[in-house]
Amino acid sequence: MVREILEETGAEIENAELLCVIENIFIYEGEQGHELVFVYDAMFRDRSIYAKSEIPVYESGIDLRTTASWRSPEELKASGTRLVPEELAELLNRTG
Repeated sequence: MVREILEETGAEIENAELLCVIENIFIYEGEQGHELVFVYDAMFRDRSIYAKSEIPVYESGIDLRTTASWRSPEELKASGTRLVPEELAELLNRTG
C-alpha cells in the first residue's frame, strides 16, 4: 500500500495501519465482479498535501491521469455521490 500510494501520487505516507478488509461482490456493466478492499489509516509525510484541494494521480497500469480530492461523508451524500463499497461509507460514518 505504501508503494502504491507513492507510485500513484508521488507522495510518501507513514503510520499506515490496516483497519479492515472488505469483500465486495458487485455488478459492473452487466458483469459480476469480486474484489477485496484493504482499508488503511495513514498520513502523508508531507503535511502540506492536506491543504491542496486536488492531488494529481497517475495509474500506470492503465495509463490514466486524474485527480483525487478531499470530500467529507456529508459532502458525498449532499452531492449524490455513491461511495463504494458501501461498507466503506458505513466505516467512515462510524469513525468520522
